[in-house]
Amino acid sequence: MKEWEKELQTYRLTPAPPKENDLQNYILRYLVEKEDKYIAWFLHYYERTVNGKAMAAVQDYAM
Repeated sequence: MKEWEKELQTYRLTPAPPKENDLQNYILRYLVEKEDKYIAWFLHYYERTVNGKAMAAVQDYAM
C-alpha cells in the first residue's frame, strides 16, 4: 500500500464504533457532551465519502 493510500484511512478505528443511522447524531452528541470521541466516530464512517469527493475533484480539475 502506498503512503498516500494509508493516509486516506486516517480515521479508521478498530474496533469500529457503534453505528448510528444518522451520522449527524454524532455531531449532536459531541455538541451536548463535549466528548472528542464522537467526532472521531463521525469521521470513521464519513471519511470514505469525503475522500471520494476530494478524489473526484482532483480528477475533474486534473490536480
